[in-house]
Amino acid sequence: MSAGPAAALSGTQSPRIRLEPDAVDDQDGDDAAKLAGDYGLEPDPWQRDVLRGWLARRADGKWAASRCGLAVPRQNGKNALLEMRELFGMMVRCE
Repeated sequence: MSAGPAAALSGTQSPRIRLEPDAVDDQDGDDAAKLAGDYGLEPDPWQRDVLRGWLARRADGKWAASRCGLAVPRQNGKNALLEMRELFGMMVRCE
């Protein structure tokens, strides 16, 4: 029997290992997720979480993380996540 759309999801949305600097503002991550959804690219919960970390800011308004990375096994939405970040950069941050 194959698993269909009604099958229960399994797994965790939280990473086993996570390193990210302290930040005071992660609103850009939520804004990026909303923008992506408006363009038909609806992020999964784990992708929203990654966007918050990647786009978080320090108290001085600068990025909390100067470099970002992601290790996710197999085909689990890494390219879509990059598309969401790029869309936000082009449409909102003009980077």
